[in-house]
Amino acid sequence: MKEENKNNKNNTDKLVPGNPRDEDKNQDIKNIQEEIEKDLRENPKYNSFFEKYHPNSKDLFIDSYKWKKSDWLKYEDIYLNSEEESVFKYKIMAEECLWQIQQKKLFNLQCEWRAENTELDEISFTGDFMKWERNIRNCTFIDPISEDEVELYKEYILSDDFERVYFESDIEWQNYSDLKKSFHGDEHSDEFGYFHYPEWYQYYDNRFGTSYLLNLPDIRGDKEMFYSDIYYKNKRKEIEIEKKRKIREGTYYEQKFDSRSYAGAYGDTLEEFVMNYENEKIQRLYRAEQAMPLEIEEDEELFRALNTLMEAKEKIEMSSGEEWRSAIINTARNYENSRIYDCFDSVYNEYLQRSQMGISYETVEDKSLERMYQHSRKIILSGRKINGEPEDFNF
Repeated sequence: MKEENKNNKNNTDKLVPGNPRDEDKNQDIKNIQEEIEKDLRENPKYNSFFEKYHPNSKDLFIDSYKWKKSDWLKYEDIYLNSEEESVFKYKIMAEECLWQIQQKKLFNLQCEWRAENTELDEISFTGDFMKWERNIRNCTFIDPISEDEVELYKEYILSDDFERVYFESDIEWQNYSDLKKSFHGDEHSDEFGYFHYPEWYQYYDNRFGTSYLLNLPDIRGDKEMFYSDIYYKNKRKEIEIEKKRKIREGTYYEQKFDSRSYAGAYGDTLEEFVMNYENEKIQRLYRAEQAMPLEIEEDEELFRALNTLMEAKEKIEMSSGEEWRSAIINTARNYENSRIYDCFDSVYNEYLQRSQMGISYETVEDKSLERMYQHSRKIILSGRKINGEPEDFNF
C-alpha cells in the first residue's frame, strides 16, 4: 500500500502551506479542499474503501474528511512541532479566539432576529446564520470588535473559565437549537461534545446580562417549521400516491435494505482510511494530530499538557500542592493561556489595521453546508407554495 501511495501522490502535496508569514507559500484553503475532494471522488484506489459502506454516506465522509485533511496541512508545522514555526502557534490560537467575540455577538443577534425583535437585510431565513458562522470575518452587519471587548476576552483567558477551542469548527457557534438546549440543561444535546453552550458565551452573558436572550421565543423558527411540515406531509402523500399507481401497473418493487454501515470521518473508520490510502506524510500528520500514545490514550488532556510543556523553550514552574496529574495539566494550561494572552493585542492590532485599510477576508465556501442550505430553502419555499402563499421569506 505504501508503494501505491508513493506512486499515486495527489496534488494536495503541492498545496501544503508553509511559513504563515510567507504569502507565496500560504495556499488558499479552498484550493486545498477542492484538490482533496477531486482526488477522493475520482481516484479509483478509494473504491475498495467506499464499497464497504452505505452509498449515502460517501458525500458526508468526503465533506468531513476534506476539512480534517486541510487542517492537518494548514497546521502542519504546529502538529510536527517545527521549532521554526512554534512561535506562531499561539498567535494562530489567539487569532481564532479573537473571532469568538464576533461569534457571540452574531449569536445574540440571531436570538433577537428569531424573536422578531429586529430585521436584518443580510438574513432571510435561519440557515443564513450558519453561513455567516463560517464567514464571520466578513460579517459586517455586526459591530466591529471593540477595545473593551478585547479587554474582556483577555480577562476571560486568564480566568478559570477559559475554554481552549483548538479549531473554530470544533464548536458550531450558531447552532441555535442545540446550544439553546444545552444552555437550558438538556443532557442529550451534547452527546458528542460539539453542541455545549460555549464557556465564552457564558462569560459574556455573566458580564453583560445577555442570558435572557436564550429565553426569547423562537417565532421565526416556528414559522419555518410550519412550512417545512407542510412540505413533508405533502411529500409523503405524493410518495403514497405514486406507490399505489405502480402497484396497479405491476411496476412497484420494494427497495432492498442496504445493511452496510455509514462511513464517518472519525474514530476507527478515519484511521483505517488514513493508514490504507494516504501517503506517509499525511499519516504522520494524522498521528501527530491524534497526539495520543496507546499507553495513555485514555488521558488525552494529560498528554496534550505534556506535549505543551515539552515544546516550551523557557523554564516553567510547576503548580504546587496538587496531585501530579492535575499539576501537569494546570501548569500547561496556565502556560498556554499566558502565551495566547501575550499574543492577543498583536492580533487585535492586525485586525484594526486590516479594517482601516478596507482589506476583506477570503470567503469560506463549504459545499456540504451549501447543499444543506439550499435544501432547507427549497423545503420552506415549497411549503409556502403548497399552502397557497408566495414563494418568498416575507412571513
